[in-house]
Amino acid sequence: MAATGGCGALGQIFCSSSIPVAEEIGLIVPLGEWVLRKACANAARWPDDVKVAVNLSPIQVKNQNLVAEGVETRQQLHQVQALGCTEMQGFLFSPPRCVDEIIPLFKRFEAKAMAAEARRRA
Repeated sequence: MAATGGCGALGQIFCSSSIPVAEEIGLIVPLGEWVLRKACANAARWPDDVKVAVNLSPIQVKNQNLVAEGVETRQQLHQVQALGCTEMQGFLFSPPRCVDEIIPLFKRFEAKAMAAEARRRA
């Protein structure tokens, strides 16, 4: 699941436009730190089995082992699976969503899972 910033009066703020600007003006590191803190604070209210994914700028990525790209196509999915990745995020799985949309989404997933369990037991 991917979350974007904004969704208020300005609408969604996509990483593809905000990251290059933050890099150019030298704010990518403090902005990235704020985004990580905010994402973790929001995710702390989510179910334990749900993970959070945050896009990073190449400037932020200093560790050679860090995978910071989202999976956007089935071809990319097959490529990262062939490399041994077992956990992925990206548009292929969910478009970017405002944080306010996440909790209702979990509730819908939970209701579907409970209905499937009830059918299985019947």
